[in-house]
Amino acid sequence: MKILICGGSKSGKSAFAERIALRLPSPHYYVATMIATDEEDRDRIRRHKGRRSGLSFQTVEQGRVLTRALEQRDREGTFLVEAMTSLLANEMFGSGSYDPEAGERVREDLETFLREAENVVLVFDNLYLDTTKLDEGSESFRRALAQLQICAAKSCDLCIEICLGEAVVWKGRMEWDALCEEMDGRKDMSSDCTGKAYHSRALPSGGKEERGGAPCYKELVIGGAYQGKTAYVREKYGLAEGEIQVCSEEKEPDFRAHFISHLERYVLFCLKKGIKPELRFAEGAVLLSDDISCGIVPLDPLFRRWREETGLFLREVAGRSHMVTRVSCGLPSVLKKEV
Repeated sequence: MKILICGGSKSGKSAFAERIALRLPSPHYYVATMIATDEEDRDRIRRHKGRRSGLSFQTVEQGRVLTRALEQRDREGTFLVEAMTSLLANEMFGSGSYDPEAGERVREDLETFLREAENVVLVFDNLYLDTTKLDEGSESFRRALAQLQICAAKSCDLCIEICLGEAVVWKGRMEWDALCEEMDGRKDMSSDCTGKAYHSRALPSGGKEERGGAPCYKELVIGGAYQGKTAYVREKYGLAEGEIQVCSEEKEPDFRAHFISHLERYVLFCLKKGIKPELRFAEGAVLLSDDISCGIVPLDPLFRRWREETGLFLREVAGRSHMVTRVSCGLPSVLKKEV
């Protein structure tokens, strides 16, 4: 089986990919593509190694030319590639200058890899919600990554997006249900790409233990900037202008309010103050946030941390919410609904 898993920063895609890969035939190879260039990279690698310690993965360090990971290895086993994003970056910028031919070279190599390996789990970062004007190299990188993702999706049996720890199945609904039934002994009911709501765990075999706590918030609504989140909540709950409190980067929100928007600003406020964001919202609250997880990695260390901490915090909020809805183009799509 060949599986594509994508998601934004701190969406839960890496841990999810590991659990899925371990259910596929052994031996299990963890193809690590990141080449550390600074302490931040080294810390990320240490965290990933720590998370998979004790698991049955054989680590294969392969920062370039993916097909070399197959050499002298059992091709009927399972290869988890974490992640295609780093591999493309290494090929495109690793020599110290921008290589415009890298995208096509990596695509051809990936096609060969997918033909020759029996079981593959590919991890991609979603980098496509940026509003920032990018330089030529960064824009070329993002375009090449998207083309790789489209190419991989054509060859994969199952394509899943992870959003706040919830799975959205874009391709292979039957394969997904069969896999979840094998893992949990019953069908898992996550969301499909039409936005139809299903009830149950989106992350089989341990997907929610990290988020903890019984659901207490009514709904979490996320989406890109200006996608219609506020209008959706106003219409659904019959709210007038001004009834939704807007978070600020300068002060703590009124946690007693039952409708609060822009949680991402609250996270930035906490980072600036050196404090941890807290789940002190009122029981039954409806919470809104911009999804800032899917874009080119910011150069500013504060903004990098803001993106990661927002992703982690929203996963916690999602775990405590009865319903999680994503709004795009004014259209709501249910990611999670507790009965």
